[in-house]
Amino acid sequence: MERPQTTALTVTVGDVRTEDVIAVGGILRTVVDMRDIVGDRKKLEFDDRNFLILPRNLPIAVTRRIPRSPAPARRHARSVRAATTAARFVNYRASAR
Repeated sequence: MERPQTTALTVTVGDVRTEDVIAVGGILRTVVDMRDIVGDRKKLEFDDRNFLILPRNLPIAVTRRIPRSPAPARRHARSVRAATTAARFVNYRASAR
């Protein structure tokens, strides 16, 4: 099983997403819910039901999971070679006429 690809970012509290991981007091906590609060603040609720109320423009470090894109389909080398050879043969026959 593959581990999910993650990256560390510095974003403002207003740009935090659910499932972002934030270190609070050295403990990693996952954001499960967010709510806007009067006074340009945001309430971040974590998976253990603790929460923080922070100003929206405060920069914080988060770890975010990045979705993996599916690998492009590869053609087998033999089939590519066979297709190239067939194309050459067709071109040769056309030019011989």
